[in-house]
Amino acid sequence: MNLLTYNNMKLTCLRATAAPFMLIKQAAKLTMTTSALLEDEDYTEKAQIKFLKFIIQAEHTSILEHVAWTIYAENISRSLLAQLTRHRIASFTSASQHYSDYTDMPFVVSEEAKKLIITHDILRVASSGYTSLLEDYMLPREEARQVLPNASAVNLIMTINARSLLNLIKQRICRRNVEEMRIFADKLVERIQPTWPAFAKCLGPYCFYLGKCNQGKMSCNKLWEVTLDDIA
Repeated sequence: MNLLTYNNMKLTCLRATAAPFMLIKQAAKLTMTTSALLEDEDYTEKAQIKFLKFIIQAEHTSILEHVAWTIYAENISRSLLAQLTRHRIASFTSASQHYSDYTDMPFVVSEEAKKLIITHDILRVASSGYTSLLEDYMLPREEARQVLPNASAVNLIMTINARSLLNLIKQRICRRNVEEMRIFADKLVERIQPTWPAFAKCLGPYCFYLGKCNQGKMSCNKLWEVTLDDIA
């Protein structure tokens, strides 16, 4: 039995929209004129951040939908997969427990849980039970999978546009989320950063944009270290 932790997840950017800022500037210009042709535009990072701050704060973010990334995520848990697919304005393809043999797939837990003997014992029972249902009882994979826990690892391909990514990070990088989700959100920002550094700097939780928490009594009571206004 192979037991991994959340830090073992790996995210790879398979595809990113080329020249993303030029594309959204073309879309923005088209909304104000009859042409999307650009002339003598400023593409410095400072100019990009200034423009991004304006459209985010003014909530003119529909033009961000023209920019998208395809991310390959490895060794995330089934429980994380269930949370991610709630972000419906994105496309997801995951490995199927219906058709795939999960006998040799790892389990994913926290560092703390991995240190506990009971975690190993419980997951070993689930793993051996799954194998027994397949080999000894000849159950089909789609039925044997019912004994697999939320810790079962899964690999995922996700395609998401910049507007939806902005929304995902607002919700999921917040400290109120479970550890695995926060690690995923951090790695996601890291992977898109080389493809569009200015946009990556404009990503954060709700308090990053508002300067205060919007969660009321559910607040973590620890604001983000900087706000969007601090970014230049």
